[in-house]
Amino acid sequence: MEDGEYTLAADEKHRVEEKQRSKRRDRDTMGEVYAPQWFVRDQCPVTGIDWAGRQMWKPYEEKETKALNSRRSAALQKPWFLEFVVNEYLKRSPGR
Repeated sequence: MEDGEYTLAADEKHRVEEKQRSKRRDRDTMGEVYAPQWFVRDQCPVTGIDWAGRQMWKPYEEKETKALNSRRSAALQKPWFLEFVVNEYLKRSPGR
């Protein structure tokens, strides 16, 4: 759309929506219940209205924590890296 190609954008939107509809039909046929990755179905305690509450950060934090721990353990196995990190810290620390 940014380049003014509205027909191409509309066609792509239609393709994506049809793909989503097809997946939903397949799930319904197989009796699968859809569980969104980033939202959880809930009910408002005051009004009783159903809504989708966000649970975005939990899966993201778990994924990032695993990646960070992996990078940390790899870095700790490299003595030159630790020396570099300590030197950078000392350079940036005020009053040292």
